[in-house]
Amino acid sequence: VQGSNLALALAWEKGKTTWGIIGQSFEGSYTTSHTADVGGSVLTVNSAGDLKQRDAGLFARHRPDDSGRYWQALVKGGQSKNEFKADNAHGGSRFRSDRDLFGLSLGGGFVKETAPNRSLESYQHLVYTRLGSDRVTDSIGRLVAGVRRTVEREGKPSFYAGAALDYEFRGKTGATIDGDKADGANLKGLSGVVEVGFSARQSDTLTLEGALYGYAGKKEGLAGSLTLSKKF
Repeated sequence: VQGSNLALALAWEKGKTTWGIIGQSFEGSYTTSHTADVGGSVLTVNSAGDLKQRDAGLFARHRPDDSGRYWQALVKGGQSKNEFKADNAHGGSRFRSDRDLFGLSLGGGFVKETAPNRSLESYQHLVYTRLGSDRVTDSIGRLVAGVRRTVEREGKPSFYAGAALDYEFRGKTGATIDGDKADGANLKGLSGVVEVGFSARQSDTLTLEGALYGYAGKKEGLAGSLTLSKKF
């Protein structure tokens, strides 16, 4: 997958809980290859497409005490548009899919200060995503667990590095092509993730953050993010 994602969020604190709303827009393209059972025949399907996705959601992060433990949740909904082309021995198929999106994430973690200006964070997240229409249905469940080490520097950017395991325990796609039901790629499997990032305060209210992620295993590739946040 190649593309870009733009996200805008607004958050506020109430007691020990941070609440927020977030909106995201993604546009990109992808290629994939897998075998599929179409009309009783097993075929190799090479596919490519363009993907556009818009969603909005509500998130919360709760810190029950000063121990460093936290809990967080996110629920979102939106629309996904997919211009799809699949080629096989029978000539292939093309279609456009407009699908409803629903996502839910539940998790928590613990941040422990190991030395002055140094901390170690452990976290776990359960993520569920469903994309559905009358032609295509994707249902994805993931469990992510990892650790992150952060080094803060007075008056200078802070840096962090971490590693995680991303296990996709429910990852089945399906479609209807020319009236025949096609079983899509089985996305179940384990991936390893490494990350490095920074956080640089530009002023008392403005902070710039960046991160780079590397994937190996069931998922492979690189991803990056750049975030600018303002506190009012």
